[in-house]
Amino acid sequence: TEHMAGQTVVGPSAPENMTMGKDRITGAATDAAGKIEGAFGRATGDASAEASGRAREAAGTVQNLYGQAKDAARDIGDAASG
Repeated sequence: TEHMAGQTVVGPSAPENMTMGKDRITGAATDAAGKIEGAFGRATGDASAEASGRAREAAGTVQNLYGQAKDAARDIGDAASG
């Protein structure tokens, strides 16, 4: 595994399209944490924790989508330049 400009590349010769930006990774982690928090809230009957989990999950989804858009823009730029 190599680390290049804040991104993890699997294997020494992995193509650029195999990378995930920091926003996508953080967004996925936040989304997962929100799902866990929401499930905990549902299981315990804690409406506040359930709502907080849904909000965290939504924020993670938005951050992940933002990261996907950034990666797509980078890939388009890379394709255009070389």
